[in-house]
Amino acid sequence: MLDAAELPDDIAAPKAMLVTAEVRDRRKDERIAQLEKLVAAFGRRPEKSDADQFELALEDLETAIAAVQAEEDA
Repeated sequence: MLDAAELPDDIAAPKAMLVTAEVRDRRKDERIAQLEKLVAAFGRRPEKSDADQFELALEDLETAIAAVQAEEDA
């Protein structure tokens, strides 16, 4: 939790912080939706999936997870 002394005195800084947080939350929601689509597409017909499709799906998931983690660290 933030200490009151750490908060900026002007109104512009908290507004910018809120906008930034909102944009980050939207991006996370979009990434979650993408991951859900990937998982749903992969899980639809497992009997027709081959090893190459499995590897591609895993690569897509790993890329999406890395992107989310990079955004969180930024």
